[in-house]
Amino acid sequence: VMMASGVLVAAVAAFALVVAQYPPAPGSGGAPCKLNGECGVPAANCPSLPAQDCVSLTGSCVNGFCACDTAWFCCGNCGGAATLERNMTDPSQFYWSSFVPMLDGSGRYVDQCSVPYGGGACKSNTDCGVIGGVCLQGQCACFKGYLCPFCSMSQNYGLQYGLPCSIPDGGASCKSNADCGNGTCIIEAGGAIPPYCQCNPLAACADCTRNTMDLAQNKTTCPTLSPDRMIARL
Repeated sequence: VMMASGVLVAAVAAFALVVAQYPPAPGSGGAPCKLNGECGVPAANCPSLPAQDCVSLTGSCVNGFCACDTAWFCCGNCGGAATLERNMTDPSQFYWSSFVPMLDGSGRYVDQCSVPYGGGACKSNTDCGVIGGVCLQGQCACFKGYLCPFCSMSQNYGLQYGLPCSIPDGGASCKSNADCGNGTCIIEAGGAIPPYCQCNPLAACADCTRNTMDLAQNKTTCPTLSPDRMIARL
């Protein structure tokens, strides 16, 4: 077992050395910053820490600008996860890309860095997608898989289906599952976060009442909810 474990570690290390030789995706790093937590994916414990103690899992703030930890991460604030693609003109070479496949059956690709990973003005963590991000000194920073200024949309069920940031993945206030269409009313222990709607896959809008594909094809729009039902900002 120890030998197999050693081989695996060596293989992982060798792979890391190989992929490190390829340049990062264009536009990786370089976003202005004041805190490490602004550069990439903030750690899960950041909501309970002072903003200056929040660390990022993918980058850091160096001399006022974001620097990604490795070429695995992309976008100006290191919030995206880059993919290693084969060079079609020279199959022996690879390159890091910020493009991800659309999941709508179109065969197209979308640049995940075309949408901001946080940056919206906030006063509390609930302003940042309820659970999608954390408010760091008045600015939202998004957790892994969430994006848009207020961390209101997921990459898999929003961006990769062609939805804009104006269409969130849940976030409306609720009292029971009946308030959340095709979703669940999440009631956190302790009440630190108000009860909110969490959408099932392929359901969207703050109250999870619309189908993602119908929204992407402009067959429907999100309902207008009363202000008291809107916890997260868009």
